Amino acid sequence: MEMKKFAVGIAVVPFIGIGLLSNPQQSNAATWHRGTPRILRGNYARKQSAYPQFETLKFYSNKVVYQGQGNPQLIMQNVKYKKVRNAYILHGFVKVAIGIRPGRVTWKFYHYSHKLASKSFDGHATWYYKNVKA
Repeated sequence: MEMKKFAVGIAVVPFIGIGLLSNPQQSNAATWHRGTPRILRGNYARKQSAYPQFETLKFYSNKVVYQGQGNPQLIMQNVKYKKVRNAYILHGFVKVAIGIRPGRVTWKFYHYSHKLASKSFDGHATWYYKNVKA
């Protein structure tokens, strides 16, 4: 009788092991974090060569401020981000500005040493910013 229980136990153990190993836990490596990434924080600017126009982009710990010459200032608050490969995806809320309706905004940034490339999911063009010490 004990030999029969032992044989059944030996036969059941591999099935339990296969069942545990065949269903791995799903993981999401890119999780959302509050605030802005430290590597992006600071002041960035872009000057157009075709006509004299200056744009600035400032990253604070919990907000992003965009100022285009002749345009209202856009402040993205309640920022959260995640890193996907070599890009940072920022998601936040833009307050009411003149001519701009409030709402959620998503931007995708690529950081290259002292330059920053931005791509909006709304279809805006890619812009490159140089770091400004002001």
